[in-house]
Amino acid sequence: MAAAQNTKLLSARTVEAMKTGDMDKADTGENVGLRVTCGATGVKAFS
Repeated sequence: MAAAQNTKLLSARTVEAMKTGDMDKADTGENVGLRVTCGATGVKAFS
């Protein structure tokens, strides 16, 4: 069974609060498909 998906919108505050080791976040609102990851150095990457 697939894991439950987050249905909250991705906001700037959410991205800023991400820490190293957090799971990837995906937008479900206006920018559907946008994913944000936080690398080992704390740099956020958008794909």
